[in-house]
Amino acid sequence: MVTKRPLVLQLVTSHEPEYGVFTHKPHQRFTNYADIRQEIENDTKAVVRDNIGVSNMP
Repeated sequence: MVTKRPLVLQLVTSHEPEYGVFTHKPHQRFTNYADIRQEIENDTKAVVRDNIGVSNMP
């Protein structure tokens, strides 16, 4: 996966099934990797827009 802005990723050891949480959607758990990828792409498009295609904002 290629991102057009910094991606902050924190890994936590847990006995629960794996899931992802985004800072912009803190109460939603993503358990499907395809959904995580799509959310990264959607949020990147919302932040970068039609700018120069990249952003330094995580």
